[in-house]
Amino acid sequence: MNDRAAPVTPEHLLARPERASQRSYRCSVERLRELLADLDPPLSPQAVQGVAATDRLIRQMREQFGLLSATEVQSLLQHEFANDEDLGEGLIVFGYRGVDVYPGFQFDRAKGAALGCIPQLLGAVGSERADRDLACWLCSPSGYFDGARPVDFLHLPTKIVEAAQSHYNALL
Repeated sequence: MNDRAAPVTPEHLLARPERASQRSYRCSVERLRELLADLDPPLSPQAVQGVAATDRLIRQMREQFGLLSATEVQSLLQHEFANDEDLGEGLIVFGYRGVDVYPGFQFDRAKGAALGCIPQLLGAVGSERADRDLACWLCSPSGYFDGARPVDFLHLPTKIVEAAQSHYNALL
């Protein structure tokens, strides 16, 4: 009986079945290449990195807090809204993968209510902000909180509103 394993050759590697995750990743990269090839003018590498970083942050947001649909928010708040615009008033909402989503961090699920600081926060940063940018700022480490994330301070409305005003005023 031979205890030695057969040598691994390039032919053996090519003959191995590709894992589904590898196929999915490869297909996704190929679709991305096709999309980028059609852009005129092309995106800069920095812009592509920015898009990828934002997507990673939104995925983390989805994993940690959830990204709720309008139906889920109505159920959580136990209130029927005439339309999605009424529902989104005073809440952070942005488009993601073709639908409007509401980051779960802005709700007290035990009370079935939106956090009171969210409308204050939206009012403080004004119309210059985009909800996706605000959500990403809230979930990113910040110098205003010594490297912690602003989202972890939503229980301190005055502090979070002041930090957001300072951040957004610095961008103007």
